[in-house]
Amino acid sequence: MSRRLYVGWMVAKTIQILEKEKGVTYPKIMRYLISESSLEVTPRTIAEVKKALKNFLKRGFIVRNKLRPDRNAGDHQD
Repeated sequence: MSRRLYVGWMVAKTIQILEKEKGVTYPKIMRYLISESSLEVTPRTIAEVKKALKNFLKRGFIVRNKLRPDRNAGDHQD
């Protein structure tokens, strides 16, 4: 697995874990990644994390610091 793919995977996993808390923010993601993964804090790592977050935003998986609801589920109200 390439480093870039690994960072993207770790960011996605971190967002899923932090989703249960209120607001998924960049500092929370970075703190969690630093404490829970083997990634070192370098300018390269920071750039890769930011790029992964931009890709998630662009593809619509994150909307304003929160995960988007499942697109296929729909909003059914009883």
